[in-house]
Amino acid sequence: MMFLKEVPLADRDAFRRLFHRDLIDFWDLPYFGFDVVKFDKVLIKPPDDTSTKEQVLKDYGQEAVDLCERLLG
Repeated sequence: MMFLKEVPLADRDAFRRLFHRDLIDFWDLPYFGFDVVKFDKVLIKPPDDTSTKEQVLKDYGQEAVDLCERLLG
């Protein structure tokens, strides 16, 4: 578990640059951290036979995958 204020500013800026959304839109406040389920349903929307990771890689690149993995801790 990580609080939003503990996420480095560089990662918050990278999220905004890569996904054109603020990280707080996908942060389960106040305690649970990055809401990957909401991220998947609202932003990524992969086809049934594709994982979120695969779809992020295809649409946004390796930097975005690495960022998501850091946010998931």
